[in-house]
Amino acid sequence: RWVSFLGLGMELPNTIFFPYPAERVLRELRRIAADAGFDRDMDFREVQKELSKRAPYLDHGDVFLEMSDRTGWRPRTLSRVLSGALRELHQEGEIRLIALGDSADRVQFAPDPNDLTGLPGANRIRIFEEASRAV
Repeated sequence: RWVSFLGLGMELPNTIFFPYPAERVLRELRRIAADAGFDRDMDFREVQKELSKRAPYLDHGDVFLEMSDRTGWRPRTLSRVLSGALRELHQEGEIRLIALGDSADRVQFAPDPNDLTGLPGANRIRIFEEASRAV
């Protein structure tokens, strides 16, 4: 239950826990934007780097990296969990993810056959102060 309280997932019927950090990711993105500025394009890698400091259990955070080292997992994309959370926040109008052409510095998202955004990754991110401004 404490994990749900932290915004890292939810308990669903017939399952113990479903990892879904969208609520927590949005909370931390808003804190990042409070310092860096809302409603402006920012470098995705820089925002993701700051997010990993604030949520060390997500991609590239200290806890995440330690577990990756222990298991020998070397991800080439963002995790499915973080990729899904970011795509959903984009669809809900809380953020705008921007993929610039074939740019080599684009952060790749995990593939998702149910993805409606068509975004393979992002170079830039815009965090909206209010979701309604994104629409």
